[in-house]
Amino acid sequence: MLAFKRALILSVLAALLALRVGAQSSLGDPVLTEYFGFGGPYLPPDYMDDPTSLTPQINPPDDVTYTLNVQSADNCGVGFEDAMHVRGFKKLVVPSTFTPNNDGYNDTWHIDKLSTYPESVLTVLTREGSEVFRTVGDAKQWNGVLNGKALPCGTYYYIIDLKNNLPRRFGWVILLK
Repeated sequence: MLAFKRALILSVLAALLALRVGAQSSLGDPVLTEYFGFGGPYLPPDYMDDPTSLTPQINPPDDVTYTLNVQSADNCGVGFEDAMHVRGFKKLVVPSTFTPNNDGYNDTWHIDKLSTYPESVLTVLTREGSEVFRTVGDAKQWNGVLNGKALPCGTYYYIIDLKNNLPRRFGWVILLK
């Protein structure tokens, strides 16, 4: 059976995922497939630029599972259905300062949406390169303390390794009192 290649470009991962579907006529010639469902091959059609396209751009705000439904044009019972889970990666919001002075405001350095990257590794370093904080996912937030002692005010540098073949993020954070 000749498989037609269908590609779905996932803009959220900037990667290409190939899905193979297709059919063959009784004469052995390949036939174009037609879609069933709500006007397109993918269900749900949410967050797609064109759900009837063979290569839609997808940008979901949250995780979603899409189902690809394809049936042969001659309706001879040859069909294909496959599910694909798309992870909606969130944009990280990295604060540039925090004030661990126990006043109840900005006492920890919290990176919004880091919890959506459960395998990520956050490392905070001094300007000399000494590690002062490390966490996996969003398991804990940095409070400006190392081995029970408050760190001095200053600029610290962070590395966020998001894993999932995504680029690492680098930057700085200022610890104020």
